[in-house]
Amino acid sequence: MKESAGLWQRYSTWLLLLIVLLGTALRFFHLGTQSLWYDEAFSLAIADRLTLKEILTNQGHSTHPPLYYLLLHAWIRVVGVNDFTTRVPSLLAGVLTIPLIYLNGRKLFGPRTGLWSALFVAVFPFHVYYAQEARMYTLLALLTTLSLWFFLRAIERNRRTAWGSYWLCLVLGIYTHYFIAFVILVYHLYLVLHWRRYRHLWRPVLITDVLLLIAFLPQAAIFVRESQVVLSSSYWLGKPSPLALFTTIYFFVVSYTVPRRLTGIGLFVLLSWLAIGLYEISLQARRDHTLRRHLALLNLGVFLPLFSALAISQIKPIFLERTLIVCTPFLVLLLARTLSVSHLRSPVPYLAGALGVFVVISLFHLYFDPTMHKPPIRQAAEQINAEFAEGDVVLHTGVGSFLPFLFYQPPAEHYLLWGDPDPRLGAATYELFGGKIATRETIAGHRRLWLVVMLDHSVKYQQDQVRWFDDHFPLIEDSNVGGILIRLYDLSKSG
Repeated sequence: MKESAGLWQRYSTWLLLLIVLLGTALRFFHLGTQSLWYDEAFSLAIADRLTLKEILTNQGHSTHPPLYYLLLHAWIRVVGVNDFTTRVPSLLAGVLTIPLIYLNGRKLFGPRTGLWSALFVAVFPFHVYYAQEARMYTLLALLTTLSLWFFLRAIERNRRTAWGSYWLCLVLGIYTHYFIAFVILVYHLYLVLHWRRYRHLWRPVLITDVLLLIAFLPQAAIFVRESQVVLSSSYWLGKPSPLALFTTIYFFVVSYTVPRRLTGIGLFVLLSWLAIGLYEISLQARRDHTLRRHLALLNLGVFLPLFSALAISQIKPIFLERTLIVCTPFLVLLLARTLSVSHLRSPVPYLAGALGVFVVISLFHLYFDPTMHKPPIRQAAEQINAEFAEGDVVLHTGVGSFLPFLFYQPPAEHYLLWGDPDPRLGAATYELFGGKIATRETIAGHRRLWLVVMLDHSVKYQQDQVRWFDDHFPLIEDSNVGGILIRLYDLSKSG
């Protein structure tokens, strides 16, 4: 059941333009305000400090494929490196997702659903959050959205150009993040469930799959190697509970920047909207086979990756909200559909309005609440740089501060204290990024020591190092920059 056109069709282009401008403004606002954190610095270290060959052969030992790093490498060669420019590729991917999700919504249901879905992507804090982070997640969402568009065209028109475009989206997706495999699974299961209608497509589907496997072969050995590392290590993710299915859907909308005390209320509002809305549109679809198929595809897109990741995580944890961003294009289309066909007697518009309040609260905290921000590593580096003197040395007890400091602190006399029981990467990799490794014994000969402590990782180990330095050297200065401890010791005198 398609929506009637009318005013929605007449003004859809102008409304979409306003929505895109709004989404762009939200993503540019305060883009460079927060410091780079470890994951972003890791992206930048690979893109800025490695050669193209080293990126392609994964010398940085990333658990993700190389496409995003290659794009970032090319980008920073043109515009340079700082907190703002490094995040622009993610911003652009986020902005491009807005008109693309509109096209999907219009194709599936009509212009009203398209506009609602575009508005949701534009303002939902989860998408804004990752559009302001130098990681591959908004690129993954963009490619998922684009793959949905070409998948629908391919199964509808069965033309080589459509299948080729669909294949290209999946190739780019698999070289961006391995979780695009869940999206591929969604499309295949959808075709299986509607086999009678789509059985004539078995040949192009098979050809596309074979060509996709061939395209992935250059990455396969690296994938196997890094997978073995993850599977054999004490990976930091814990085993998720079934409740993660619901909280993740909640985070997909409001992100992490809503105060915890409001989580229960917001979760209830969103799940109520989704449950009632799905019930209402399922009633409308009882006699509309096309609508039923479209709703089935969207439901698969939301829930199959979530259930699959949850099931796998009972053996080896892989469940993480940001990597499951592949679900969000399907989710916003579902939410948009429920809202676009709701009536005044339905609670859906009122639940959506209530959730809009949570969206505003989340955006406010995203921009203005320091407790919700990334650690102020840049500010800590600036404080040390302002007081740094000849004969000083900077030493980090953990990699969380050390890797971002590579881009904030002059490289001379800047070290990572080696000995962390879970260093995330080997010493050779940090040195490849331009870092320096030290032990407590190798810092002798310097006049003063700036010890940087950020207790986000291996907390007991870092605390033990602080106690050791307190016991052996006089403390000159002690400061706390937003949770980052900076302790200045006099190395010329033993404690």
